[in-house]
Amino acid sequence: MPTVFFHLIINISPPSISSLSTDALSLIFETLILTNTSRNEGLPLSQLIRASQVCHDWREITLDSPLLWGRCISLNHPILLEEQWRKEILRRSGKAPLWIQGKMLMEKITNFFFAIIKEEWERVQVLDVILVDSSDMWNGAWAPILRPSPMLQIFKLANEFSPFTRYPAPFLTDHAPQIKIFRSSNISFNLHAPWISHIQELTSEVHSPCQMSLLH
Repeated sequence: MPTVFFHLIINISPPSISSLSTDALSLIFETLILTNTSRNEGLPLSQLIRASQVCHDWREITLDSPLLWGRCISLNHPILLEEQWRKEILRRSGKAPLWIQGKMLMEKITNFFFAIIKEEWERVQVLDVILVDSSDMWNGAWAPILRPSPMLQIFKLANEFSPFTRYPAPFLTDHAPQIKIFRSSNISFNLHAPWISHIQELTSEVHSPCQMSLLH
């Protein structure tokens, strides 16, 4: 009796990304944003905008994720030069915490930044900016940050115009219960403020002994 051979061919192909659940895709997008934060290039915002334009499902997921948009306020991104995009990205962030990062290189970006801290300071979670014009410090636009900061966790402020320029005092509210990192130079703040007790990193470069004020 002749021998009969059967060949079983199993075609194994990698699962399509379209088979992933909405929760899984949301987690991927969130991880992408968290691992690619870049103050100089605005990479997270670029990635998020691209993801929102891939297909209908991805667009729905990204537009329903205000947390992602709130973490992508990248001041250096060229898309923010357009007023409609500045308004749209802020709108998409809903009421989520805001991460503001980058250089204030142009007047329209500087105005956008100050408009955010005026209207949305209470939901700023990360502020990591570089100033390039000393006039930004003396126009009174910083007054909103003296309000309570219930979400603020990271405060970094650098300047490129003069290491000897002293900022107005007081500079930071005493009420910042979640702040963990404070990094800046020549800033007057209250060393007896409640947030000092739970700070994890504090860098305050003072170029003259008379430039640090201990506020009570």
